[in-house]
Amino acid sequence: MLRSLKFIIPTIAVVATVGLVGFIGSGFASDQPEKTAFNDYLKAISQKSPKQGKSLMPHEAVSVEGLKLSSFSIPISLTPDAGGIRSYKGTSLAGMLKPSDEKLWFMMKGDQPQGIVVANHAEPIKMGGKNRSKDLMKMYKAAKTNVKRDNQIRYFEFEGQGIFVAKTSKSENVYLSQGAAKVLNLPAGRKLSPSDVIAKMKGHLN
Repeated sequence: MLRSLKFIIPTIAVVATVGLVGFIGSGFASDQPEKTAFNDYLKAISQKSPKQGKSLMPHEAVSVEGLKLSSFSIPISLTPDAGGIRSYKGTSLAGMLKPSDEKLWFMMKGDQPQGIVVANHAEPIKMGGKNRSKDLMKMYKAAKTNVKRDNQIRYFEFEGQGIFVAKTSKSENVYLSQGAAKVLNLPAGRKLSPSDVIAKMKGHLN
């Protein structure tokens, strides 16, 4: 589980409760938890009366009119624990990551992201984060310019902040969100080498 998501954008979103009808209490019945999360987010925004579950609600109001879940999702990778990162000897950041069953979707209004949904195969995990979604979309588009297939893109979080890795047989490029750039003291949204990012991650943990 992407536990670090509970720390998403602490300065622009607050942890609130949102009704997650269908899997709270009676068990999760849907085979598309991301759609359940999205629909419950729409209800919470419309009613302005969140009740159960966790959500990241932006300070800026989000209009539900025309809001749709993206037709694509991004698999979320996991890093080793702090000891595993410190002892990692490789130079490939993608080589350090491990797959998970979690994915990230964007909530879109036209071609503009208005939030994110994170879910695994069984249940929703988080939703919200309008400002964060804009930052992540910029990085995702930048990463896509370096690859031919979506499965060559990896997303993970370090200290709760988003990082994209674009990996091919010939190259590997890394893009940091604003939050990750601040944590690692590296430029945000620019093409970076994996070795530089790994070194900064290790330095941060030491």
